[in-house]
Amino acid sequence: MAVLALTVLAAAGVVTAGTLREVNWSFALFFGVLASIADVFTGTRVDRWLARTMTGAVGDLTATPVLFIAVLTLLCFAVSLVLRWQAAAPLITIALGPVAAQAGISPLVVGLVALIACNGFFLPYQSTTYLALYHGTGGELFSHAQARHAALAYGVLTLLALATSVVFWRIMGLV
Repeated sequence: MAVLALTVLAAAGVVTAGTLREVNWSFALFFGVLASIADVFTGTRVDRWLARTMTGAVGDLTATPVLFIAVLTLLCFAVSLVLRWQAAAPLITIALGPVAAQAGISPLVVGLVALIACNGFFLPYQSTTYLALYHGTGGELFSHAQARHAALAYGVLTLLALATSVVFWRIMGLV
């Protein structure tokens, strides 16, 4: 179907060789991998293995949802030091979603926490937006020291906001 659609678009002049060169193929491939990773994990039963492994590690924390969310947030901060948020958030959600579900916490909560907490930056390389602003202004808009204070404040506020959200998630029946 995709080849047929591409052929029709090329014949109509909508897609040209130049158009295909402008596509960010790395991102398209990365997005495809992330979109299908849940199916791969299910088919290979990696999701069950991860759930069993993570249940042993964090299973006791699920009894206290605020503590579970706080530790999950800190885990997201740590993982985002190694992986970009686009990879870290889905992987954490896939790994801990089943653990949370077994404890009565909606996997949606895990996904929300992962999206928010993995998006922080404590080091300049973690945020392409930070790097673009810093280098785009020649470092004149702000210094790394100033940004470090903002990043730490963002981390603390993220932790507090997510822990506070447990009250609302409980009202909504997600926790």
